[in-house]
Amino acid sequence: MRQKLVLIIMGVIIVISADAFILLKPSVTSFFGPAYTVCTQEAKQCPDGSYVNRTGKNCEFAKCPAINPPLVAECKKDSDCPSQQYICQAIQGMATICQSNDKSCEPTYSIIKGECKLKEGSQCVINSDCAAGNLCYTNICIRPIGKQCSGPSDASCPADFDCIQGCGPPVAREDELPPPYYCQLKGYVRQCPICLDGNTLIDTPSGTVIVKDLQVGMPIWTIDTVGHRILGTVVKTSKAPVSPKHQIVHIIFDDGRELYVSPGHPTIDGRTFGDLIVNDLYNNARVIASELVAYDGEATYDVLPSGETGFYWANGILIDSTLR
Repeated sequence: MRQKLVLIIMGVIIVISADAFILLKPSVTSFFGPAYTVCTQEAKQCPDGSYVNRTGKNCEFAKCPAINPPLVAECKKDSDCPSQQYICQAIQGMATICQSNDKSCEPTYSIIKGECKLKEGSQCVINSDCAAGNLCYTNICIRPIGKQCSGPSDASCPADFDCIQGCGPPVAREDELPPPYYCQLKGYVRQCPICLDGNTLIDTPSGTVIVKDLQVGMPIWTIDTVGHRILGTVVKTSKAPVSPKHQIVHIIFDDGRELYVSPGHPTIDGRTFGDLIVNDLYNNARVIASELVAYDGEATYDVLPSGETGFYWANGILIDSTLR
């Protein structure tokens, strides 16, 4: 009886020892089943904020989820892009613009060439990942200028935003209200005013004229709604004083044309010149350089030609006017 009890105790000890051996050794083959692995309970944080554990027979960290699908460089419509996080942003397009008195005309627009850009709220790495008008802030595409607010004491803006007064028109008039306030990303500097370097050359029938020398009533080349160059006249001019710290964008195109302009000045396709980055196409040329530089002038300038578009040529580049 005593011998049988000793054998039973020895058997229990052997089983306990085997189980302990299995638990302590990462990979074993037991008498009761196939080999299996016990990994240490470590975790690794991924770029998107999630965590992965060690797994598999080699106890390697699992792969992190992709932040976004691989980018498709070119597109003609949103569905050409990898997912619904992207939009197809036009680089070149074709549009039919209708006159206000032509009720039978239906405006059309089609993208000839575009790039997939991330929508607001999508995860990003650099600013150029995001659609125009957005910045990559804390790895999220975000608009630096948000909703309208009431003033500096307004606490309704989101975290990381302050209530800042917006840019007024290039020419302020006595009967105009002061510019409204908007929620603005902290640290973001909105460049006001939004006009041209005073030495910019404007195309006219008499040759190029420096923008600051143009006067109301002088002839100027503009463009009609179907893209034809037509003769117009200057109907408005503006001169907006700037601060000593004002900066402008220096843009150079691959055909040799270049322009010094405030970042917020409008292009003819709904963007601003501050939105243009290297390799963007604009006005039948590709951007090869775009940088903010200090402006040593006392004011920036703009003109408004007659006609329906407000477009004119500055240093040979077709641009929109800030005046209406």
